[in-house]
Amino acid sequence: PWSCPVLAELTLVKNTDIAFGEVARGTTPALNPVSGAATAGAGLNSSSTAVGKFTLTGEGDANILVSWTKNDLDGPGADIVFAPSVSYGATDASFGGTIITSGSTQQIDAGGTNYFWVGGTITVASNQVAGTYEGDFTLTVEYN
Repeated sequence: PWSCPVLAELTLVKNTDIAFGEVARGTTPALNPVSGAATAGAGLNSSSTAVGKFTLTGEGDANILVSWTKNDLDGPGADIVFAPSVSYGATDASFGGTIITSGSTQQIDAGGTNYFWVGGTITVASNQVAGTYEGDFTLTVEYN
């Protein structure tokens, strides 16, 4: 006899968008996904900042391959470069976990639910055209 275990479906849900808030020209604002800290000019004028958050559900104790792609922020001027920083953990919070790299293997918690948080830095040129800039971040997980 032989067997073929079927793993639970992997689901990944975006809970929170990344938000650097208002920023100034000539700065490199940062959002730390582990501490939630907004530094170096993020969130000026009391504007809201937020670390991005995703919820993963799947087969407890299974290994997953994690990868991501990003686009720089597009708007009325030259693109603003975005360098993501991603953390992964098992505690449901607005930020937390441990920093991971794209292409790494992670383990799902025994309970079958984990979280990703996304922050990073953006590089705003000293002559950046004023306006709203937007980008895309795609997180991908698959059983490994």
